[in-house]
Amino acid sequence: MEKQFNDKNTIKTIFFNIIKAIILIIYFFAINIACKYIREEEIYEYIKIFAVIYLILGIINLERAYKKDSGKNAIFSIELFIISAHTLSIEYVISKFKFDLQIYLLASSYIFAIYYVLKSIIIYTKSRSKYLASLSDVPEIVKEEKPKIKEAKRKKADNIEEKESKEIVNGIKEDTIKENYSNLEEKNIENKIKPKANKKEKDKEENKEEKSKTKTKETKEENKEESKEEKTEKSKTKPKKAKKEKDKEESKEEKIEKNKIKPKETKKEKDKEESKEEKIEKSKTKPKTTKKAKSKKTNNTEEITLNDNTAIDTKIVEISEKEEIKPKVKASEKRKSKEENETKKNEEIEKNEENKKTNTKHKKEVKK
Repeated sequence: MEKQFNDKNTIKTIFFNIIKAIILIIYFFAINIACKYIREEEIYEYIKIFAVIYLILGIINLERAYKKDSGKNAIFSIELFIISAHTLSIEYVISKFKFDLQIYLLASSYIFAIYYVLKSIIIYTKSRSKYLASLSDVPEIVKEEKPKIKEAKRKKADNIEEKESKEIVNGIKEDTIKENYSNLEEKNIENKIKPKANKKEKDKEENKEEKSKTKTKETKEENKEESKEEKTEKSKTKPKKAKKEKDKEESKEEKIEKNKIKPKETKKEKDKEESKEEKIEKSKTKPKTTKKAKSKKTNNTEEITLNDNTAIDTKIVEISEKEEIKPKVKASEKRKSKEENETKKNEEIEKNEENKKTNTKHKKEVKK
């Protein structure tokens, strides 16, 4: 069968390569012309912009080649990457090696044009050679055949010996084959018996596993029920505990209130006792005062009648009476100080109890 060659595909590829070469020549010539009218710094900025554009086009084309699984698009994307790298390296090469920018751009344009022309020539030659090879019938007619090697004839004696040796070997082989066959049969019988035993063992193991699973399930269910019962019991016991705590707190509060009431009662009793003692003391001091008044009256009469000696005696009597009154005043002051201390203590106790009440109320609110 003669192979048909499509010349249209090769012409398209060659045409696209030539267009690429023309575009690159125009690109480098445009930059070369711009060097005359624009500063070098601005030209380098434009070159960087074109390099980024070529790089983006190369990435897009590479993604298309990956999706379509085409080698031509992949090669074209690699070419775009090379062009972008070349344009970025223009500034570095010129600054390091001190080339002229216009000459460097012309040289680069010629290099890329030569590359695409050579590429189109190679494609054309390969396609042409394939087409010509498809037209020729020589490979179908000419087929290489391997030469047959003729075996040399041997003597009859050698043939006889060979036959004998072959017979011996064949006999040994037959014996070994029979032994192997018998061994195979025994193994097959054993293998037939083993599966039955294996099946029984597997069934036993499966039954054991099922029993263990059922046991574990039962234990889990029992544990769950026990945990539920414990939770219910705890929930029942908790209110009891709360009631006990409440009762304890109420009893404490009652005790505190009683303790508050007691000091008041004790105060009243003390006041009563003190009032009684004061009355008794007054009753004791009244006769003394009467005696003092009588003594004063007598002293006055004696002062009038008696001489200076009697006046001295009256003064001594008055001093003695003042000394008797002083200890009585001191005793009354001590009693008053004691009463004041007791009142202060009672007030402090009441304040502490009030603070405790406020703390207990605050704790109850926090718990709620």
